[in-house]
Amino acid sequence: MKGLTVRTRHLAAIAALAISTGASASAGVIVLNVPNANQTVLNGISNDFTLVGTYEVNGYYYSFTYNPSTNVWHYPINVPNEAQTTAWSTNTLGQLVGYYAEPYWQNSQYFFGFAEWKSGVFSELFVNECIEGIQPAGINDNSAVTGSCITGVESNGQQIQMAFETYPADVTFACFGSVATVPYAVNNFGQMVGFFLGGGGVPNGFISTDQGYCSVVNYPGAGSTVLTGINDVGDITGFYTKGSGNVQSFILKGSTYTPVNIPGATAVSIGQINNDGWYVGNYVDSKGQHAFFAHTAP
Repeated sequence: MKGLTVRTRHLAAIAALAISTGASASAGVIVLNVPNANQTVLNGISNDFTLVGTYEVNGYYYSFTYNPSTNVWHYPINVPNEAQTTAWSTNTLGQLVGYYAEPYWQNSQYFFGFAEWKSGVFSELFVNECIEGIQPAGINDNSAVTGSCITGVESNGQQIQMAFETYPADVTFACFGSVATVPYAVNNFGQMVGFFLGGGGVPNGFISTDQGYCSVVNYPGAGSTVLTGINDVGDITGFYTKGSGNVQSFILKGSTYTPVNIPGATAVSIGQINNDGWYVGNYVDSKGQHAFFAHTAP
C-alpha cells in the first residue's frame, strides 16, 4: 500500500467457516448475529457485498466478515495475544483494515492499525507523521486506506488527532484546524467522510477530497453529525443527534436527506454504504442492540 510502512507479522490465519446464516428479515431490515456471540456490531461493507464488524463472547472482542450472497463467514479474526481486534472496512481484493489494543497490563490505550489479507497474514501499518494510535477505518478497491492517528500534543496537553489517506495524495490533514479529524470511509475516487470537532468540541460531518480539502456536511438542525460512508456515486451515510435526543441515521443523495427509521428502535447508527446501495448499521430497541444491513429505497 502506498504511503505506508508495512511491517508484516506472520500471525494465526483466520478461520473460514461455511455455516448457516444468523440473519432474519424484519421490515426490510436484515438483522445479523455472529453465531453464539453475545453482541454483534457491523461497521463496513464492500462493493462485492462482504460485511465486516466485531462481536463479543465472554467479554472478549473479535472481528468477522460475512457475505450474504455466498453465506460464508470468516471468524474469529483476531491478532493473537491482544485484548481487542476491531475490523472496520474491507474491499473487493479481500483486504481488511482495523486496529487492535494491547492488553490492559501493557497499555490498553495504545492502538495499532493493521491490514489483513485472506491469507490470514496481518501487517501493521505505520503512517508518516503519526506518532501513535493509528486507527484505519476505510479501504477502497485501489487499496487506499483512510483513518486517524495521534500526530502531536498541544501546549495544554490535549492530543492532536489528524486524518490520513495513503493514496493517491499520501496526506495527513485536519479539517479547519480541528484538534480531532476522524474519517470513517473512502470511495474509489479518494473522497473521505467522517467528523471533526468544531467549536465547543461538537462533532461536525465532513467530506474531503483526496488532497485533504474539507467541506462541512451536517444534518439540518442537528446538534452533532458524523458521516460514516460514501460510495462512488456520492451517496453518503451518517448519523446525528438533536439536543439530548437519541442517535438517528440518514442517507444523503445529492441534496436530499432521507432518515433511516427502524420500527421500535430508539437509536439507529449506520455505517458504510457500497456502490449497489447496500449499507450496514446498528440499532437499539427494548430487546437490546442489533446489527443489520439493508438497501436504500429505489
